[in-house]
Amino acid sequence: MVLIGKDAFDLFDASGSGTIDAEELWVVLRALGSEPEKAEIKAFVSEADKDGTGRIDFDGFTKVLLTKLAERPGPEDIQRAFRHFDRRGSGALTASDLRQIADEIGEDVDDAELAAMIAQSDPSGAGSVSQSDFEKVVTSYARRFD
Repeated sequence: MVLIGKDAFDLFDASGSGTIDAEELWVVLRALGSEPEKAEIKAFVSEADKDGTGRIDFDGFTKVLLTKLAERPGPEDIQRAFRHFDRRGSGALTASDLRQIADEIGEDVDDAELAAMIAQSDPSGAGSVSQSDFEKVVTSYARRFD
């Protein structure tokens, strides 16, 4: 895992200086699906910048990523994720939607597993997952880690 993290860091440390700046950190966080505010980036850099240079090293980068990954998704994040999965804009996720995403990310999931995911998340038995059901699943899953 550290090697992957170091490889990712090195991609953004184009100069090979061993540090990245606030703009590069912003790009990293955007690539992870976050939409950080300028003040948030500034706070991350201030906290992780040991030397006061406005740049962070790999250790600081790792701390920032761990902090971001540990954050609980907010309502806007959950809605954005739902819209990303609901590519047809139907307001419901089907096994077909999940299949398309699984295929895109290279996840090997068979149709029975997809059907089970839908059934488990679909209290109405409609064969799809509404946005409100999706929100319930995501928030209940997150509570398991409290």
